[in-house]
Amino acid sequence: MNDVKLYAGTPYEPLDLFGNDTIILNRNTKDIRDVTQLLCDFTQSFELPPSPKNNRFFSFYFDPDVTGAFNPQNKTSAYLEVNGVKISEGYIELLDVSRE
Repeated sequence: MNDVKLYAGTPYEPLDLFGNDTIILNRNTKDIRDVTQLLCDFTQSFELPPSPKNNRFFSFYFDPDVTGAFNPQNKTSAYLEVNGVKISEGYIELLDVSRE
């Protein structure tokens, strides 16, 4: 079993993940023989649990009565780590909020 962690923000802070969620990382290159030609990494959408840590990070975005610092229109730096090794760095985007 791999230990997958997501860090986001400035400074980076760990976010909680569902233990059984799959995060699919896609890597594209122009020429597989030349890793300097890497175009981009991207993931499919995935969900984060509504944990106290995640709610604080996203400034309780689901609650219209709370005004916070998180702005989904701004890029939020993030990286994925697997078994203690950073495997991808980029940005996360808040697409949807569920109160369940």
